[in-house]
Amino acid sequence: MSYGQSQSVDPTLIEQTKQQIRSLVAEIAQLAKAEISPEQFYSEFLPRVVTALAAVGGAVWTTNEEGRLALQYQVNLPETRLAEKSEQEQRRHTRLLYKVLADGQATLVPPQSGFGDESEAGNPTEYLLVIGLLKTDLETVGLVEIFQRSEAGLATQKGYLRFLVQMCELACEFLKSHQLRHLSHRQTLWSRLEDFLRAVYRSLDPRDTAYTIANEGRRLIECDRLTVAVRKGSRYRVEAISGQDIFDRRSNAVRLLENLAAVVAAAGDDVWYTGDTQDMAPQVEAALQDYVDEAHSKTVAVLPLKRPRPSDQEEPDKSIPPEPPVGVLVVEQIEDRRVPPSMLQRVEVVCRHSAAALGNALEHHSLFLMPVWKLLGKSRVVVQARNLPWTVSISALLLVAVLFLSLFPKEFRVESQGTLEPVVARDVFATVKGVVEQIKVKHGDMVARGDVLVQLRDPELEMALIEKEGLRAETLKRIEWLEHVLVDSGDRSSEDRDRIAGELAENRARLTSLEAEIGVLSNKKSELLVRSPIDGQVVTWDVEKRLINRPVQRGQVLMRIADLEEQWQLELHMPENRIGHVVRAAAEGRLPLGQAVPHLERCLGCRACEAVCPVGVPYGQLLEGARAAARRLAVTALPERLLRAAMGRAVASPGRLRALAWAWWVAQRTGLAPRLAGWVGVAASRSLWRQRAAAVAETVLALPAARLPWQLWAQARSRGNGAAGVALFAGCVQELFFSPVNRAAARVLAALGYPVRILVGGGCCGAVHAHLGMPEVAARLARRNIEAFERAGVDYVVVNAAGCG
Repeated sequence: MSYGQSQSVDPTLIEQTKQQIRSLVAEIAQLAKAEISPEQFYSEFLPRVVTALAAVGGAVWTTNEEGRLALQYQVNLPETRLAEKSEQEQRRHTRLLYKVLADGQATLVPPQSGFGDESEAGNPTEYLLVIGLLKTDLETVGLVEIFQRSEAGLATQKGYLRFLVQMCELACEFLKSHQLRHLSHRQTLWSRLEDFLRAVYRSLDPRDTAYTIANEGRRLIECDRLTVAVRKGSRYRVEAISGQDIFDRRSNAVRLLENLAAVVAAAGDDVWYTGDTQDMAPQVEAALQDYVDEAHSKTVAVLPLKRPRPSDQEEPDKSIPPEPPVGVLVVEQIEDRRVPPSMLQRVEVVCRHSAAALGNALEHHSLFLMPVWKLLGKSRVVVQARNLPWTVSISALLLVAVLFLSLFPKEFRVESQGTLEPVVARDVFATVKGVVEQIKVKHGDMVARGDVLVQLRDPELEMALIEKEGLRAETLKRIEWLEHVLVDSGDRSSEDRDRIAGELAENRARLTSLEAEIGVLSNKKSELLVRSPIDGQVVTWDVEKRLINRPVQRGQVLMRIADLEEQWQLELHMPENRIGHVVRAAAEGRLPLGQAVPHLERCLGCRACEAVCPVGVPYGQLLEGARAAARRLAVTALPERLLRAAMGRAVASPGRLRALAWAWWVAQRTGLAPRLAGWVGVAASRSLWRQRAAAVAETVLALPAARLPWQLWAQARSRGNGAAGVALFAGCVQELFFSPVNRAAARVLAALGYPVRILVGGGCCGAVHAHLGMPEVAARLARRNIEAFERAGVDYVVVNAAGCG
């Protein structure tokens, strides 16, 4: 068909195009009813409008709070080459948009318009501009600009404009609905804020205020969990967790949370964690990571609550340290790492009002005799004129009673239940897992050390042993066959003989490995016979009934053996909140220490109980005081005192310590050390103090080989002539048995550029003597080391020994 002839339009194609446009319009109408954000709406709305109009591209312009237009979304805008136009032409286009916005009418703008005057608005592009308005009931919020081809007739162009106006009406319906939802949400938020403010300032009790902040603040912030920690002296105590009326203060999560609150409060800055701890201080990062590992929260915000300064107060004096935060707010999201801006604003509001309310409550609660004033305020009847004489009389009697009890205290008696137990007693443990097959003893039987008490059975161990023995037998047969083939391989090639020899070597190595595994399994099988650790008597009731055919695990207690002919002791069961009184009385000499000494000697002195003690008993200080009192009153056994005195004198003098190092080095090199420990172990079964001496011997035997003392001192002389830098505190036992650690530390410090010196005139730090109950010796050694520090003239002192540190 020639170009001069008119072409007929396919009716089917027209109908399909109309159907496609109707579908796009229906989709836009459905979008207008959806509860999505304006950004999402524009990204779905504009491509459908451009497609329905078969246009080149389009753009959505919205106004900000200052009334300026900003590009919100665009489709194929670079293809219109608007950005390639000159700055003057782009300004004409901008003036055109503002003119349409001011006129408030949708319009058609022909291409290349507005060239008569530089200040005139116009269309600098080669496309027809179809511009529609986005309006709400209150204002015009934006424009929709469509870049259309200009070849169409005037009627078609007006059709473009009518279609765009209809689509803009649908968009306006969406904007009105969104505005209503936004206003409703803001109304709800203001209502929650009003409820929060009314509740948080209602009470002046710190605990009630903390609970209100945790629960009402969580509703306002819309987070998963909100925790409030309140300052108690120098510590921060978790007072409230949203959604929990009660919680275990000893739980790991609460203790880690209190530690995190204290660290962040000391730093003074807000901490927001969303998975990255790169920019945090090391102490904050460590505390936060410990808590996140326990709580598994994705987002954690730790916010110190600082008391607000009154508006009429002058600027604070920077020389005075600022007041620490009254509390700490911990905001958590369990599953979501995103922190929307609206959440940040709500968190800021909650923090500001929580700090003020909690500060007021703490200040009110700290007033002198506040509980008394509260009681008097609630009981007005006691201060009425008719009852005032009775009130004064009763108050005077109470005051006299308090003074009498203060001046004439009654003896404080602590009572507890207890059991009479033998001193020499040992629990019998299962060294391997298994099933109790046979019990050789019963209650009351006398046993000797090494006697078989219980026989266990482990089917898995037996099957493994049978399997390994079968493999060994098979390997032996294979080796015999290979050896026979190798002997009779005269007619074979060298490659076959090498292959047979290699296979023979492989099987011999396999046999060696199997025999080693069988030896290990046989040793485990021998451990199925549980033997008595000491001479004594079985004191466990119904042994057979409790254990026969019972599966046991490694480390499980099977029975107890005791030597009933040795000393007995009364074991008292004292509550945690009473033990401090007992130890304090023993340290002050108001309690006979003869009965308390065995219990004190069994304590390791690790002080792990202090961290979990609910009443904060300083057990380490009390233990050292009690041991000092026991030594002063000579209630400890004479051999025990002699052993402690010898230990204290040995570590106090560097000369005696070097002599001890020489003796121990000779004992290790000649093989006398294990024999000495064995002799002491034989004597240990005859007396309690010898048993303790045996334990000391076994511990010393487990130490590494002694180092000759002059090795590190020679290195000290070679490095000690530099300028003042770092002093390495060698210690006493540390230098004797772990001197390579000191030398390694000296090499590291020297490599870092620090001149290293060994302190001359120092020695033992005194910690051993303090633990042994010799405070005066410990103080003397401490003074000696302080003088050595001052003479050294160094900047830092490095300590490797954990006990000295």
